[in-house]
Amino acid sequence: MATKLQVRRDTAANWTSADTVLSQGEFGWETDTGYMKIGDGTTAWSSLAYFTPSGADDNTTYDLAAAAGGGGAVVSLTGSDATSDDVTFSAGTRITVTPVGNVITFDVDQDLANYDNTTSAFITQSAFGTTSIDALSDVSTAGASTGAHLEYDGANWSTAATDFSTTKYFLGGLATNRFIEYRNAVITIGAISSGDPVDFPTDSGADAGMEWEVNNPGTDFVANITPGPVNINRSQYFRIIIDNTTGATKGSISGIQRNGVTQTVNWTNGALPVVSGDDVYDIYEFYCFRGDGGSDETWYGTLLTNGFSGTIATLSDVDVTANSGPVNGYLLAYNSSTSKWENTNQIENKINYRNGLSTSGQGVTETMHMYDTPLTITEGDDVTFALTAGVYGNSGKWVIEDVDNNFTADITGVDSVTSVYNKWIIAVNNNVSPGVGMTALKIDGVAKTINWAGGKPPVTEPGRFDVYEIERWKETGELGDEYIFVRHWNDNSGGTFDGDLTGSVYGDDSTVLVDGLQNKINLDKTVMGDIAIEKAVTGTGEIFGSLIAETASNEYNKITFKTGPDTFADNGEVTWSTRVQGSLTEIFEIKGSTVGKSGLTINPQNNAEVDTYIAGGSDAFLVVVDAGLDKVGIGKVPTQGKLDVNGDLYATTVRGSIIATPGIAPATAGEAGETGEIRMDNNYLYGKTPGGDWKRIAWTSI
Repeated sequence: MATKLQVRRDTAANWTSADTVLSQGEFGWETDTGYMKIGDGTTAWSSLAYFTPSGADDNTTYDLAAAAGGGGAVVSLTGSDATSDDVTFSAGTRITVTPVGNVITFDVDQDLANYDNTTSAFITQSAFGTTSIDALSDVSTAGASTGAHLEYDGANWSTAATDFSTTKYFLGGLATNRFIEYRNAVITIGAISSGDPVDFPTDSGADAGMEWEVNNPGTDFVANITPGPVNINRSQYFRIIIDNTTGATKGSISGIQRNGVTQTVNWTNGALPVVSGDDVYDIYEFYCFRGDGGSDETWYGTLLTNGFSGTIATLSDVDVTANSGPVNGYLLAYNSSTSKWENTNQIENKINYRNGLSTSGQGVTETMHMYDTPLTITEGDDVTFALTAGVYGNSGKWVIEDVDNNFTADITGVDSVTSVYNKWIIAVNNNVSPGVGMTALKIDGVAKTINWAGGKPPVTEPGRFDVYEIERWKETGELGDEYIFVRHWNDNSGGTFDGDLTGSVYGDDSTVLVDGLQNKINLDKTVMGDIAIEKAVTGTGEIFGSLIAETASNEYNKITFKTGPDTFADNGEVTWSTRVQGSLTEIFEIKGSTVGKSGLTINPQNNAEVDTYIAGGSDAFLVVVDAGLDKVGIGKVPTQGKLDVNGDLYATTVRGSIIATPGIAPATAGEAGETGEIRMDNNYLYGKTPGGDWKRIAWTSI
């Protein structure tokens, strides 16, 4: 992997304007002058000296040019250090030197690295008569070909060297038209023990390089980069390739040394990587960064290979055969119970499309299966609705064209995942079928409890489609709670929605279930507020609606709201019926009337043996009406007569027959009693006179 280094750069004017403080060791390059400064962490740009190599002249450099074809240019240098300043002339400038005092002195820089060789030559004519670089005594160009260069060997400049033997600095960056080649070598490791050091030379010998390939030593070893990077403020890269394509025990690198000194390696995955053990080439890369003085030397390492053999199916934590896979279009989903990525077509976790969901083509398409062949079953038989491929579909929506009886829907192929929500739809064409539908549900053959919207299976009718929406909620855990909700609706000839509706009307635990098919509102709990039954009426005795208390099979109480028996716009009527001895019986009615009687009527249809009790403060039988015997009791349950009184009866006028109580004749004339009280026995009729005495009259035969 090549490393690209870039320094901070800008024009000289921008640097001066910003007056930046460079960090210690940070480079700043003037793109329009080519000069560079190195920061010390405190000095601003305007006060920071330009960078010059150690020992070089840091005096001002003057760039002068003479106009072509002009009369020449007179150059004179002034300043305290003018005698040691450099003068650079642009290409094509002709220079004529006129000595003063017959003395000309040239200080020649013999380091060719300091010359700009963009032109074909840097000396075209001299006063000494030398016309070729090869004529110089310390230069040899023998054997030079295109692209050759001169390199100083400590005494002379020669083309003999083909490699740079010392570090070269490209202060303006390095650009190549082709590529950069790295020195590599092959090293054979002999018999070693675990953790032994193996030398990787960097500067001499046939095995010197910065990339090496080694054989499999059959154990781990410490790579000793020798001498390694020795210059400070420099970084360097190394690569070691271990041929682990053979051998039962694979070789690996367990540590790094630089010139025999153990180094701490910062591994990219946080720990020493382990080779896979597969027959592959395992490739290690190391980067060494050395700061000022080498005190902050840092090594980084990474293992580029981990035994990947080219297919995902070979990975230990992947199972592409799960769920009969691999299957075209399936995904890999993580299964925590197996700790593997498994082939599946189900996305268990919710996916949030924050910018919405956009589809191309036909949009979102759901598969549907239609039962075209008539189904002949007995009442309640299972009908299979498959979620997997087969004769029953491969869908979550089905239409039954013709079935002759009510059925149990058995949905098969349901995944046994947890924390899941499923929704299925079954439609029955009762334009063909005789008004039948789904009455029970199974999942993979296991009967399920249905929470019907409306409280019970709805009534189906011929001449329409009956549609069942099935929702399944499965909680966390294989044995977690499971809830099945079924909502029914139909498409009748009028095109109206005649279905069931569920919603919260007051708080989380007060729910109204609307059974649209049976035109019922079922209340789970009494709530605050009004229940309004609205309907247009046109006549007397017309029913608005009813409130019914019932079980799945019996009605127990019913309150019916009607218009009145006459002048319906001005009068109303309410009847109350309750379950009596197994039958719903109308107990009383409250009605308003313009021409008839208004008020409360008990047993309005004269068909109920209704006992009415009015309790007093101390008498539980103050008034008792026995409708079955047509008797009324005062102070007792009536047993005789229309009015049976237990106690005193006071009346201003009594018309008709009076029956005295027999067998209680007074013993004496002064016995206590009420004035006007009448008693009798077999011989006499007794009466209490206003004077306080009892009088009697003997009976005579008729």
